Amino acid sequence: MTGDVRAASAAATDGAFAAVFDANAARLVRFAAFLGAEDAEDVVQEAFCRLYARRATFTGDVHQAGAYLHRTVLNLVRDRGRRHVRTVRILRLHHRDAERVAPSVELLSQASEEGRRLVAALGCLPRRRREAVTLRFWLDLSYSEIAAAMGTSVGAAKSAVSRGIDDLHRHLEQP
Repeated sequence: MTGDVRAASAAATDGAFAAVFDANAARLVRFAAFLGAEDAEDVVQEAFCRLYARRATFTGDVHQAGAYLHRTVLNLVRDRGRRHVRTVRILRLHHRDAERVAPSVELLSQASEEGRRLVAALGCLPRRRREAVTLRFWLDLSYSEIAAAMGTSVGAAKSAVSRGIDDLHRHLEQP
C-alpha cells in the first residue's frame, strides 16, 4: 500500500512541476536572453533541473518555485558570464534570431526606431542595473520579488531600478 501512496504523491508532484514549467519556461528563456545569455534555453533547462531535484521542498507553492527559478536563472547567467568573456550581447541575439526566421512585413513595421534605441541603451547599462530594470519592467516583478531574485534588500532593488532608469534616460537623450 505504501508504494501506491508514493506513486500517487510522485504523480501529484510531477503534475505540479509540469504546471510550474508551463507557467514560467517561455518567460524565463526571454529573461535569460535579455540578461545576455547566449544559451538561454540551456540556462532555463538547468534551472528547472535544479528545481526538479529540489521539488520536494516546493510542495504546492508556485510563487516560491517562481522566485527560486528567477534567482537560479539570474545566478546561472552571472556564473556563465564570469567564466566566459561575453562577446555576444542582446542586439546580436536579436540579429541572429532575425537571420533564422525571415521577419514578416508586419513585424518589420512594428519594430520601431525607438524600440531599437531602447534595447541598445539597455545593453549599455551596468549589469546589476540592467538586471533590475529587466526584472521590474520586462517581468513586471515587485520590488520585493526583485530583491529576492537579485539577493539584495528591497531598498537596494529600488535604487538599482531607479538608477537604471536614470541611465536609460541619459542614453536615450543622446543623439
